[in-house]
Amino acid sequence: MLSKQSVGSVLAKAFGLYLPDENVVTATRGICALCGAAGDCIPAKQLIVVSTSEIPDIFRAGDALCTGCAAAFKASNVLIGSLLATHDGEDWYGCKPTVSMQPDRPRWRDVVYTLPYGTPTVALLTSNTKRRLWHRAILSVYSEAWRQNDDAPLIAPVIQFRRAKHFDSHWAYQQALRYRPYLPFFPRIAGKAVLFLSNPALRAEQCETLPMLCQMIRAAYGSPLWLHWLGGGWDVADIRAYAQMNALDSLDSIAYYTDAMSGIAWQADGSKQQSFEYSPEALSIRNAEIASAAAVGL
Repeated sequence: MLSKQSVGSVLAKAFGLYLPDENVVTATRGICALCGAAGDCIPAKQLIVVSTSEIPDIFRAGDALCTGCAAAFKASNVLIGSLLATHDGEDWYGCKPTVSMQPDRPRWRDVVYTLPYGTPTVALLTSNTKRRLWHRAILSVYSEAWRQNDDAPLIAPVIQFRRAKHFDSHWAYQQALRYRPYLPFFPRIAGKAVLFLSNPALRAEQCETLPMLCQMIRAAYGSPLWLHWLGGGWDVADIRAYAQMNALDSLDSIAYYTDAMSGIAWQADGSKQQSFEYSPEALSIRNAEIASAAAVGL
């Protein structure tokens, strides 16, 4: 059944993504950390290499991905930006629509306006060029309810800064205003529309105007918002500093995980120590628990 398929497996089929044979050969039975499917899974250690970048925080539920999610995870050069996968009754087809007219890519309005109601769809509309946003999308059926059902968001709005190490509140605020007309299509957490802000590689202490920016955005929208900070919280002190701002609803970081892979244990007092007591997997869970405790107040 289509409803039983994960977003990862759908995108893998739609865009013709496959794992190298050596990964499939070493697959073992397990539970996918991303979609929860039971079946052949690929260990995370085979998927994450030194050159892997922009890893979403998806391995808390386990250390392996099903073959479909694994193929999507590895396709960092394909699943970038806006994506659309549709099913015609026989097979999945993928494309990368744009807002403006381009000779080699369809426009969103042309694709969406011609979709028959009842078409199984996975859609991600974003200006963000980060490689791994697809895991936030869901499988839904295109219809009038597709635009109104909180469980079937059309877009995941992400505010980007123009360059690293530079916090431009005006630039970010203007992006928020551009997203505002699409508020009914935002994903939801606890009944609140979710707006993502992408950290321009700064620590909390370098984002002095972030509370003011969040206050301005909430006032401009005039409805409850869930503001999520992407890529913040590089250590316990940084996480606590963000929490003390009382500006964000949540944040994510892989620092606890990358440190664990290097054998570095986070401590509740904010320090870090080299550890030989835990495996990397166990240490990543321990670091994540300490990070979560530090985030109390978000």
